[in-house]
Amino acid sequence: MSVTTTGTDLTTTQRLAEFAVRTRFEDLPEDVVDYTKLLILDSLACGVGASRMERTRMSHRVLERLGGPEEATVFGLGRKVSATSAAAANAEIMNLLDADDTFFNSAHFVIMNVAAALAEAERTGASGAEMIRAVAVGFDLSARVNLASSFMAFEDGQFRWSQMFGSGYASIGAAVSAGIVGGLDERQMANALALVAGTAPTARNTNTAERTEIASYKWAPNYHLAHCAMTAALMAEVGYEGEHDLFDLSPGFIEAQGFVGVDVTPLTEALGEQWWILDSAVKYFPACRYTTAPAAVLQSYLREHGLAAEDIEHIEVRLNPAAYAMTVFSEPERNFVADHRAPMKAQFNIPYVLAQVALGRTPGPDWYSDEAMRDPRAWKIAERITTAPDPSLAEEWNAQINDSPEGRPRRTRGSLTIRARGQELVAESDYAPGDPWSPETRPTWNDVATKFRNFAAGLLSESKIEQVIAVVRTLDSADDVARSLAPLLGCGD
Repeated sequence: MSVTTTGTDLTTTQRLAEFAVRTRFEDLPEDVVDYTKLLILDSLACGVGASRMERTRMSHRVLERLGGPEEATVFGLGRKVSATSAAAANAEIMNLLDADDTFFNSAHFVIMNVAAALAEAERTGASGAEMIRAVAVGFDLSARVNLASSFMAFEDGQFRWSQMFGSGYASIGAAVSAGIVGGLDERQMANALALVAGTAPTARNTNTAERTEIASYKWAPNYHLAHCAMTAALMAEVGYEGEHDLFDLSPGFIEAQGFVGVDVTPLTEALGEQWWILDSAVKYFPACRYTTAPAAVLQSYLREHGLAAEDIEHIEVRLNPAAYAMTVFSEPERNFVADHRAPMKAQFNIPYVLAQVALGRTPGPDWYSDEAMRDPRAWKIAERITTAPDPSLAEEWNAQINDSPEGRPRRTRGSLTIRARGQELVAESDYAPGDPWSPETRPTWNDVATKFRNFAAGLLSESKIEQVIAVVRTLDSADDVARSLAPLLGCGD
């Protein structure tokens, strides 16, 4: 489907609203429907896997204080809460393990669309097809705002992150996902977009490159991003009006997100023809995207050579420029304070993550159990793992950031020098498992189903696990998400 506007005087907000409301499920290409369902299952794996972690219990205590009507399910909570609160909490929970999708190696946001669409579908009794449509279209709009924003730069051969950084692009698409399921018309959807553009969290100085301490919400305030989106959709539904020119003004919404550059072309270019959800990657390990390639290379290498953890004498992990520009990667800590933030810090600690791989532990929430985090064997292995920049990627990332149409890098290779049993070998990969740009690494249903089983083991019964996989695989035929999917996600104590 390509979008034709009804007039040349429409604002960008109105054009995006028109696209969101007029795009029907039948307009979605078959591969978009299939990949959207796959990413929904992947997101649910992340939510179920994090359902009993301490930070999740903290969010449950917030929800208990907020109260509200029992409309939608929250991972790990034994009762329903309002759809707005459920979407906000679930968006935060699904990011907790850092195993959620990654868009062009730089952003996570499908969980926002899934959280908003699932909560509204449960509240309204919407069909699975409507949920899929809401996630696909909402993701596309978040992706377009993200692509209009430049937060990676190469200057004088050196990579740098934007010091100011906002995640409001995720709120934009989440509001659309909620509005689609909620049945907003074009005027209401335009107001939802205008309201969320006027109220989404704006930029803050994150000191991304230098920061070693992580806030309880990690890098982005996902709870507030989703809550803002849900509130905007609700306000639009009851008649609130917004400012429809916030994507057309300069400075406007995107500049307010604080990035190093803005190009608004992607906002409306090839609407309905270019579906950006197909360019989001899946992670099979519960860790930052930049750990996925080296972790997978090590896993394959150990299996191929029949090596055990004690055989490893030293590993040098060469990282892409964006990762090595961050202190958490270039100078990884060798221990963590035992609090609810320790798992989040560990997700960005290459030596710790690779130690879990070397010990043969199944990827999932158990990597961050108290027992695993205190295990001296893991830290003994971690002491023998160091990081370094990957010079072969610097030129490539420079070209992709400065010259590619998306201004984003696609490839983040794994490159390790492994010394074991007195021998030293280089092990490498061109793409990481889950990257959508290579036939060998593109995510499959078998891969994501295995991830769901690994992450949900011990949290859902085996029969529920298989039911969730089956329901999501055929979600487009489900008449009522509230009856077919939501009850299977209950994993409270």
